[in-house]
Amino acid sequence: MCNKKNLIFSIQRSILNLKNLKFLFFIPILLIDIILPILLIISYRTNGVSEEFLIDIRQYCFMILPIASICWSVFSMKDYVGEIGTEILYISNNKVKIVDFFLLLFYSFINIFIIALIVCYTINTAIPIFIAIILISIFLFGLSYCLLYYTKSLTIVIMVDLLYIISSLILGRYTIFPLYVLNQITYSNLCYFYLPLGIIGIFLCGLGIEKNKYNCI
Repeated sequence: MCNKKNLIFSIQRSILNLKNLKFLFFIPILLIDIILPILLIISYRTNGVSEEFLIDIRQYCFMILPIASICWSVFSMKDYVGEIGTEILYISNNKVKIVDFFLLLFYSFINIFIIALIVCYTINTAIPIFIAIILISIFLFGLSYCLLYYTKSLTIVIMVDLLYIISSLILGRYTIFPLYVLNQITYSNLCYFYLPLGIIGIFLCGLGIEKNKYNCI
């Protein structure tokens, strides 16, 4: 009963966090629901259901979805660090903010799932691409949450996230763990490359929780 009540409160806080983002709220929607579909439609009309279309799906999704998926979570973190008065957000039994931030990531996953459903209905070999993106997003979320409470700087969080994504896009032809790769994605390399990435993200969440638990900003 208590856990259900806490979950309801977390959902309510997450909705308030979204409202508080103002124009930043629309950035992932613009990326996921407008720009990405336009790029995919152009590629589909040019290439049809083909290997070239699958390559474009992989490139466009890896370029847009990892950063778009964590936008709401990362932007909401700005209210918890750096400014005078943030201490009041921690004067409660709910000092650990992981659920509040994760719900925002979950909302992004729902948005991505709609795109994935349409794309995978068109070409079912794209399924591993979206599984990989979910695992990459979990890694980025864990990295952001951990850095937030160890550096107490949202600027550092954003810079590290962007550096990771840009490095992955530039060096994506090579296999350099933990950078994600842009070559062919199969269920096999999901297990030995992307799954460990997701596990590291969960581990980083654990580190962030411990720091968040004992060190109010």
